[in-house]
Amino acid sequence: MISALPTPITLFLSYLSLAWPFLLLGVLISSALMAFTDEHRWVARFPRNRLLGSLVGSGLGLLLPVGQLGCLPIVRRFLIQGAPLPLVISFGLAAPTINLVTIYLMFGPLASQPRLIFLRLILTWFLALVIALVFSSYREPTPATAEATPLGKVPLLYAGSLVAQDSVTDPLQRSGNLVYESSFDPVHRWDWSLKWRLFLDNTSQELREWGGVLVVMTALAAVIQSILPQAEWIEWAATPVRQILVMMVWAVCFPFGSIFNAAFVGPLLEQFWSGALLAFLILGSILNLQTLGLGLIAFHWRPLLYLGLLVMQLTFIFALVVNLSL
Repeated sequence: MISALPTPITLFLSYLSLAWPFLLLGVLISSALMAFTDEHRWVARFPRNRLLGSLVGSGLGLLLPVGQLGCLPIVRRFLIQGAPLPLVISFGLAAPTINLVTIYLMFGPLASQPRLIFLRLILTWFLALVIALVFSSYREPTPATAEATPLGKVPLLYAGSLVAQDSVTDPLQRSGNLVYESSFDPVHRWDWSLKWRLFLDNTSQELREWGGVLVVMTALAAVIQSILPQAEWIEWAATPVRQILVMMVWAVCFPFGSIFNAAFVGPLLEQFWSGALLAFLILGSILNLQTLGLGLIAFHWRPLLYLGLLVMQLTFIFALVVNLSL
């Protein structure tokens, strides 16, 4: 039945079916962390040292295997509660790749290339650490200093990462589409009926917010892939550098996600250099049209732009070094 549909619709339904469960899982974990745990307590236990926080964040994916889309709601929840920025950045970059599900599924299509599997894991981890340390000097502007904040100093979150305290009588405080707890009545002290109400309310809000954008960006990716002249691009990619550039463009346009992009690379092992394939595996696990669209509705575009440029630059450098070392 699906094969009889036009190509863009088939791609759209395929990509959406792959992405939706992981986004739902991330939203459920984000809502559960807020409604059923004492967020302030476990955030206070995160290491404040920049390097140690980056190391811990890069390994959290082993406990939360939610893929690159599921990471976004959790990243925003961490930022709202004031988790150390290096930890949050390293988690968001490394968790889509350094998790047990992704590692297990890599050994199918890439079983003949253990070197490629190792390089993907170690270079993703190194990339996450480097960018987390670069962002560790960032300080979120407070309302008291917002007017005097330099142009380059902007909030990470559009809805603000500071908890609104304007209405302490409302147990479900909001800023935009985000639901917060009141520090005057901590959530972990509420009755279970109120906790479940908060959990369901926040889940509904976030699914509407993230889900609509996911559908739009998935449709855009399906249209782009259906009209992209892939055969001509493969012919053009006659040099190692061109191959890297082609695979990086495909990584952004083809939203396979961190868990499934190894299956796309498998048939190309004989056609492309290892560095180009590595670029697709690393970049496609962090940045594509789906994550870009979801990121733009939650995070300010400027730090997101800096983050994306750093990811692409480091990915290109890693891939070029791998190609030259062969």
